[in-house]
Amino acid sequence: THLAQNWRLFGTGTYDLQSNVLVKDGVGFAYNDSCFTYIMTYSQTRDTVTKEVSQNIGFNLSFRTLGDFGSSTSAIDTIQ
Repeated sequence: THLAQNWRLFGTGTYDLQSNVLVKDGVGFAYNDSCFTYIMTYSQTRDTVTKEVSQNIGFNLSFRTLGDFGSSTSAIDTIQ
């Protein structure tokens, strides 16, 4: 979904039909213009056996003429 010129919001999800559970979901936003693109994401992954939940935050900065730079980090795992 485009929020405004150059801005968009997106989401994702992965559902395990065999275990009948949502195993991964995420949300993010992005800015894109003629010079660069910036993307920020947040996601959660659930283990179907242990019920452990991993959280992840990531970003990517891409300059049209120079290349990409990005990082991702996992937060504290929680059990639900």
